[in-house]
Amino acid sequence: MKKRYKASVRDIFESVLEILEALNINIDNIDGKKRIINASTGLSWRSWGEMIHIRVVSVEEEVEVQIESSPKTQLIDWGKSKKNVEAIFRRLDRSF
Repeated sequence: MKKRYKASVRDIFESVLEILEALNINIDNIDGKKRIINASTGLSWRSWGEMIHIRVVSVEEEVEVQIESSPKTQLIDWGKSKKNVEAIFRRLDRSF
C-alpha cells in the first residue's frame, strides 16, 4: 500500500521511525540513504509475527510512503499485516 504526503522526505522518514517505536514494532535495519526501513513484529494471538518493509521516496512535489507487511512464517495472518499498514498510515495521516 502507498500514500503521498506534502512534506519533506526527512520529516516523513523521521516520523515513520517514531511511529514504529510508538507501535512497539522492532526496527531491524535502516538505510538512510535509500530511505528504506525493515522492521518486524513479534508473536501475537493472530500470527507468528510479520515483516514490514517501508520505503520513503520523493515523487514530483510530494513524498510517497510505500509499506508492505507479510507474515514471517505462515501463509495466513488473519488480517494482521493489513492492520500493521493501516496503523502506520493512520498515525502518518494525523501528522501530515
